[in-house]
Amino acid sequence: LRMAVGMAEQAAGHPDAARAEFRQALAMDPSLLEAAWGLVQLEIEAGQQDSALALAREILDRYPDSARAHTLMADALVASGDGEAAVNSLRHALRLDPGFLDAKRRLGQALASRGDVAAAAVEYESILATAPSDVDALSQLAALAERRGDLPAAVGWLERLREQAGIGDPRMPRLVELYLELDRGEAALELAAALDRDRPVTPPRMMLLGRALIHQGELERARRLLSAPYGLLLNSPRELFELATLQLSAGALDDARRSLDTVLEQEPDSLAAHAAYVTLGMSSVT
Repeated sequence: LRMAVGMAEQAAGHPDAARAEFRQALAMDPSLLEAAWGLVQLEIEAGQQDSALALAREILDRYPDSARAHTLMADALVASGDGEAAVNSLRHALRLDPGFLDAKRRLGQALASRGDVAAAAVEYESILATAPSDVDALSQLAALAERRGDLPAAVGWLERLREQAGIGDPRMPRLVELYLELDRGEAALELAAALDRDRPVTPPRMMLLGRALIHQGELERARRLLSAPYGLLLNSPRELFELATLQLSAGALDDARRSLDTVLEQEPDSLAAHAAYVTLGMSSVT
């Protein structure tokens, strides 16, 4: 019961209450590694790396043959900045329990953070061998493929992610962008339009659909889309400038002028906006 209450308090954002419940749970039953895990995470989140490391060491001394205890130690080591020791601890955990997915996931993260992209990919692929629908592994493999510069592979992983998680996954806009980079305009337009239909329209999603329409030469549809007053909802000159460049590409010159005016009101010295104004003037003449 204490364990369950501690987890609920942690999920509710009450770290002190969660810490007290976890400590009482461990006092009643020292074998509750989930309670120790929760405590270590709370100490890490509070910036108490030394305390987290001491607690993880205490648990590991008590349960040296537990893959979970070695994984707990790895979390504390990562927080203390000792990534190499964390990798060793995770490898030890996987020798004890080769199928422990939490250890594989953390090992992939640790290897990727030190730049060992190929080795990290091996860990995530081994997760998929056991759990083919694991959306985190698919997402991480897509990101690793991008880091290698292998955009077709990144698209392949993201397409598998779409199959598992649907178009509501937050990585789907990136898939549209990759389609465009690889000149797969029809696929980009199909997915961008699906994202546009899936939920209430937002300015970033609208601009993504606008890019896909322009790529496919559907300029009239792009002009209609980009002429809506979404600029009022954009939060930064950078976003407004992106909107202006899309409007310019679609031939929506009046809309582009209004967007650039707003950018220059906020950043009068923006060289990019002034250069876009020159392009706008030349487009108006032609």
